[in-house]
Amino acid sequence: APYLLSAVIAGEDGRISVLALNRHLTESMKLNVSLRGCDGRLNVANATELVSDDLSAVNTPQNPDRVAPRGLTRVTLTDGELRAELAPASWNVIELQG
Repeated sequence: APYLLSAVIAGEDGRISVLALNRHLTESMKLNVSLRGCDGRLNVANATELVSDDLSAVNTPQNPDRVAPRGLTRVTLTDGELRAELAPASWNVIELQG
């Protein structure tokens, strides 16, 4: 998809990080990642999204957490298939570990 930028990084410790950016400003997007060869050995350790309903929102001294990472709950890992629903204009990090 032209609105999706993503990378998968495998660490030496066996942890896998999936980084995904949904660049579409108004539509959510489904992310599917096949993790063949890792079946049954991985769990979702952490999933976060950075998103705001106001694209011009910024953090200020008065409101330092106006834009902050929050838990990404729309994630499943079943039979070696990672699936996530990415909010519009969002930066997402999903960390897997065995």
